[in-house]
Amino acid sequence: GEWLYWPLDQLPPEGKAPDAHAVLAQNDIAHDARREIAALLDMHTDAQIANILNQRGLRTATAETFDLVGVRWIRLSANLKSLQDRLLDAGWLTTNQIVAKLGADRSTISAWRNNGRIEGRVCNDRGEWLYRPPAELLPEVNTPDAHVASSDHGNSPAGGAV
Repeated sequence: GEWLYWPLDQLPPEGKAPDAHAVLAQNDIAHDARREIAALLDMHTDAQIANILNQRGLRTATAETFDLVGVRWIRLSANLKSLQDRLLDAGWLTTNQIVAKLGADRSTISAWRNNGRIEGRVCNDRGEWLYRPPAELLPEVNTPDAHVASSDHGNSPAGGAV
């Protein structure tokens, strides 16, 4: 079945079915919601998109708020790529890949990200990071003195999370 998305102020009264013209109008809204989700996926995770849609007053056909699972279902059913897949397709690197490319440990990568030497961003709702590839990094990252020695090597309270 087709999912329809109704702004809260346009929901029919409880117990009343919308008329045929309203259903056709809502079909247009459903397509708009998919387009909006597609556009938001360029910068946001599924959970972030659900929050944005809810803030904008959009609701599902059953008058429910959007959630992570619902946005993911819509994304998958419409064959839309996730933020993570879009960034990977654009050449961004996983933490393991950037560690290997730069020859630095995870804590150094994290320190560089935190001080703005490299660009990284959370790419999914599990808090995983992706990084711009070295060809697009600031020049000082590739200089020998840019490497930050770390004696900790993952023994932090965060358990080495980057």
